[in-house]
Amino acid sequence: MVQVQTVRGAVAADALGTVLIHEHVFVRSPDVLTNYPALWNEEERVADAVARLRALKERGVDTIADPTVLGLGRDIRRVARVNDQVDLNIVPATDVMGEKVGAIVVAADGGEVDVVALVEHCRTRLADFKVP
Repeated sequence: MVQVQTVRGAVAADALGTVLIHEHVFVRSPDVLTNYPALWNEEERVADAVARLRALKERGVDTIADPTVLGLGRDIRRVARVNDQVDLNIVPATDVMGEKVGAIVVAADGGEVDVVALVEHCRTRLADFKVP
């Protein structure tokens, strides 16, 4: 069984439900902090993220993929604080230890995914830094 790493731990791919990709939980880049310092209040931002994710859950979203990289202020501990308050899977689409690109692929109707072929397909169409 294929497992997907989420902020809370591994989840079976077929248990992810409806997935919304490219949903930033937080963006806290140096530009935001320099140009809009009054906008960043930790507790307000966490409460706002919880409210936004609960609204997505109410609309039928079960999982989001958060593509936020370190340069945009990714902080897994902050995202985990939010995830503790929302019944939703959050997949960090970038590697927690670096800036690697990830992908979530689930085969339709019980099919299988040839991961090697998929990566090679991506290499022919994407820049190297975008290949999962």
